[in-house]
Amino acid sequence: MQLIKTHDIGLGWCARMYDTGEMCISHDATSYHLTIPKESVDTLTDIVAQIRNERAEHDLREWAKEN
Repeated sequence: MQLIKTHDIGLGWCARMYDTGEMCISHDATSYHLTIPKESVDTLTDIVAQIRNERAEHDLREWAKEN
């Protein structure tokens, strides 16, 4: 398993993505960590993409109303 990306997500939390598709979320101060399997990471990715698409559609509708 090889680390491919690390990102500080704020308030002491860090997300690490691995080439296996797994993600580890950890908190420095508490040493807490959660390893999320690839299938769950994929599901979360799909959920976030759907939310972004819905927001973009909403913003476009609002923009169209204003113009």
